Amino acid sequence: MRFIYPNWEPAETDTTTIQIEKHFQQLSSEYGYKILPPESFVNMVGYEQLMSSPGKINDAIDLFKLNIENYPNSFNVYDSMGDAFAQKGDKGKAISNYQKAIELNTKSEITIIKLKALQNIK
Repeated sequence: MRFIYPNWEPAETDTTTIQIEKHFQQLSSEYGYKILPPESFVNMVGYEQLMSSPGKINDAIDLFKLNIENYPNSFNVYDSMGDAFAQKGDKGKAISNYQKAIELNTKSEITIIKLKALQNIK
């Protein structure tokens, strides 16, 4: 497949929302239909930003926002956003995103645990 689509994956240096969106807009233009950045790819880059340094939390939030825009029915995108806001110290937004994730997937035990921890519920 890489032979047929040699430029499909973004460069390793494409780690911002703008760079990722630009790459997939170029692919969309080249192939003649809208190609969204894969949820798992954006999520991975978002967590890399989140874990790299405290100064990158807003970059991670921007990436998770992109995932929410592109995949609004995925519980995982809201769980990831909750993690970013929890790390940032914005308890209200973290709780809101965890609640949305649970609304979309009531069986997500990890998200339920994170939500209860923020709400101080045992």
